[in-house]
Amino acid sequence: MSSNDSMDTHPEASRAPRRRSHVPWLSFFLLTWVAFILAFILNMCDQHVVRRTWPSADVNWGNSSLTGYHGTAKDTRTISPEWASGVAVAWTQPFDAAAAAVPPRLFAEGSTLYAVSYGPNSNPVTTISAYDVSGTEPSALWTSTGPRPPRLRTYVFPEFLSTDTHLIIGPLLVDKTTGDQTHVPWGDDLPMGFTQGVVVTCDTVETCSGWTNEAGTWTQRWSTRTSPQNRTGLTFLSPITHPTDALTGSGENTSVLVPVDVSHAAPQLIDPRTGELRTLGTPPSKDEEIKPQVTLASDGVAVLRDGNTVTAYDPSGTVVDTYKITIDWVRPTSDASLPTLEQLRSFYTKETAPWTTSFVSAEGATDHSPPSLEVSTSTGESLSMQPDGAFLKESSQPNFFSSVAMRSSADGSVLYLRGAGPAGTPAFVFAMADNVTNRSEQLDEATNLTWVYDDLLVGVTKESLVAFTPASPSAH
Repeated sequence: MSSNDSMDTHPEASRAPRRRSHVPWLSFFLLTWVAFILAFILNMCDQHVVRRTWPSADVNWGNSSLTGYHGTAKDTRTISPEWASGVAVAWTQPFDAAAAAVPPRLFAEGSTLYAVSYGPNSNPVTTISAYDVSGTEPSALWTSTGPRPPRLRTYVFPEFLSTDTHLIIGPLLVDKTTGDQTHVPWGDDLPMGFTQGVVVTCDTVETCSGWTNEAGTWTQRWSTRTSPQNRTGLTFLSPITHPTDALTGSGENTSVLVPVDVSHAAPQLIDPRTGELRTLGTPPSKDEEIKPQVTLASDGVAVLRDGNTVTAYDPSGTVVDTYKITIDWVRPTSDASLPTLEQLRSFYTKETAPWTTSFVSAEGATDHSPPSLEVSTSTGESLSMQPDGAFLKESSQPNFFSSVAMRSSADGSVLYLRGAGPAGTPAFVFAMADNVTNRSEQLDEATNLTWVYDDLLVGVTKESLVAFTPASPSAH
């Protein structure tokens, strides 16, 4: 009895049942919050995993062992599908680095590779060497030396002009057969184009001139004052096309694009026969956030204003078309001759590039898809792959895609891509069908890269010319 009384009269007896009655609600509340927090953490972890566990492309690093050149010696301005097997070093050709003020410039024509080197102030000479590179090793044809130009241009366009018999390099006329160098009278002016017996030069200040060679004597036919010019020539041209000089049109309808400073003045064309100047539109206004982009075509010039409106001009400077661009980021490969204005319109509005091998598009990573690189060929083939981390890091740099050089194979199975830059700029040879990125330390360190054949690429390192070729499939 006492015990029963004790239970009924204990001061905590009346409170204990009430505490037990709140336990299920408290537990439910706490468990709900715990479940919510766990779900949030797991969701974030899941997103973290999704973003970072995409299968990355394999990277195949080439070695520096010399293999010799055993390719086809063909130049179709594409890249051979054989590069899918990797990058190998074919040969090296040493040069005297101490006697070179800047790395030699390279120019390829047929089976001949020309290397142009300028000596330092202590030895102001121009040394030009020619090599036949169609064999396993390069074969020296000739080397000539002449006075160095007073003004040393290391980054200009055009770098070289070529006639049937001569190279025109700044003020030098170089015989392709013997290497004999002759100084011409236009001095520091930049040669822009050669047509109908006339060499058009511009001083990159505000004057262009036309020169003819009659009976071995150079004569100035005309001189024209232009708008203020760009000191590096046509380096401002858009990367959509890849001209070798400043010419557009053909025959008597040929014009030369003047290297005008298009960030402050309207583009201009000049008649190579008379020096007549034609101004294309109006200068950019101070309100324009994007400076005009000039694209050279085979039959005129396209000028993109404000990032969305294209005005096309024929070689006489007459407006022939105006339209809005409708594409996002996409770039044609740099392995073909100039397109027509109509083909450029098709590219800007329909995302087709019928004048070249392929066009390339890139998409960044999202919550549900990895970054990708896609090659679409002119024959309708399409291949895509996830590029390696080094490419993703490189391509995120400002203006990377505005200066990148690209070549693809006709079937889209191989894509070469490298941005403009000094030694150490990564180069990528993507084996699209295999999801493999081919790299080479020597290729990364090379500058002034020049394609000779579909399967031979030559560049300059600190002490030598280096030729790259596809690796043997059996080596991997």
